[in-house]
Amino acid sequence: MTGSVGKDGWTYLRLDGEPGKRGDTHGRELGDAIAKSLRRADFMSKLDTGEPFDFFTRAVSETFDDFPGISDEIREELRGIAEGASRATGSTITLQQIIALNAYEELVDSWWPTSQAHGATRRLRGARPRCSAFIATGSHTADGRIVAAHNSWDRFSSGDALSVVLDIRPPAGEGHRVLMQAAPGWVTSNTDWMVTGAGLVVLETTIGSFDGAFAPDGDPEFYRSRRATQHAADIEGWTALFSENNNVGYVNTWMLGGTHRGVENTIALYELGKGGPGDAWFTHTTNGFYTGYNVANSPEIRLQQCTDPMQRFDIRGNAARRVRLEQLLTESEGKVDATRAQEIIGDHFDVYRGEESAGSRSICGHLDLDKGEYGNHGQPPYFPWGANDGKAYHAGSDPEDPLGFRARWGNSCGQEFDPAAFVRDHPQYAEFAGHMDHRTGYPWTAMPPR
Repeated sequence: MTGSVGKDGWTYLRLDGEPGKRGDTHGRELGDAIAKSLRRADFMSKLDTGEPFDFFTRAVSETFDDFPGISDEIREELRGIAEGASRATGSTITLQQIIALNAYEELVDSWWPTSQAHGATRRLRGARPRCSAFIATGSHTADGRIVAAHNSWDRFSSGDALSVVLDIRPPAGEGHRVLMQAAPGWVTSNTDWMVTGAGLVVLETTIGSFDGAFAPDGDPEFYRSRRATQHAADIEGWTALFSENNNVGYVNTWMLGGTHRGVENTIALYELGKGGPGDAWFTHTTNGFYTGYNVANSPEIRLQQCTDPMQRFDIRGNAARRVRLEQLLTESEGKVDATRAQEIIGDHFDVYRGEESAGSRSICGHLDLDKGEYGNHGQPPYFPWGANDGKAYHAGSDPEDPLGFRARWGNSCGQEFDPAAFVRDHPQYAEFAGHMDHRTGYPWTAMPPR
């Protein structure tokens, strides 16, 4: 399969060969989408910081010297994306723009508010929700093998870009195949949802309210996650590569699964805060489940490096999803497969209200439907933010591709989002008009496409 393939709202792109070739193919095939992502990044950057995206593009070279720790392999892929996109669009797209696009979370949320030039001391992230996820194995799944599911929460203006699945196939001896959700111009998932030829499944949810010190001399998170995912042979290898030269740029609860020989059906929960490898929090099992809901599981990270540790218990916010995920996975013990995973990640039950109610507390997030009378994760009522997708993986269940997973574009539940109708009903968000795409109710579909 060559070229990009569109299916049910997704764009699938296979990238073979040396890094420069992979990048050039990426840039040429997705050039228009990359240009659109850069325009959206400018809109979101001004909304988040009052600064244009060009401010962060300049910082990549002027403040961070183009992140010298990035390997030659990934730098060539990034450069290839910029050059390929420039040729495809007939406009100049620079390496620094592509790096800033990949590093948006850590530049805007972590570096900018704590940079000396702005005199701020807090990150922008707060306790806001970014994803729902789980990974299960052993007696909790239908056949004892690993099942995982994930959805990506974001402002719809940003989340519209997340409809890309990259299938990266490096040459022999240069790492493993990676099948991952991404966005135009990205070299890693960033959402994060990745399955590898080494038998790893990698997913995460952001740790909200994290406030550890950003390390500007460290390697960016987007690069560390790609390096670890492409080159690690097992779970321990992934954590070792990811923790190397940690810049504390984008801190997450990582859920890792291993399906390779010797550790079949092992899952792990891993959190790396502001320290080095020795300060990470790690646990693993061959019989159980882990969940992600934007709160640190590590007591040390939650209590010592986060500004709102009570989010673990506050079911008006992120804790509602913790409670609901635990309920559903316990009730479904011995029955969780890809189909059940799809149902769980699209669930709308609100444990605070005790009823079905799609909103800011449901696993399938809908801040855009939430009146905000019980809180809306610190956002105004009806804010255009929520689950942008759904993904489900069941190890060994795809007869055509061992890395294959199921994916749904748009809300995990399949609801339609009409931006014109939304702005008409909520005129306070008129400035978002033209910066949000119409999403029809897409079905679950196989990735890679059949």
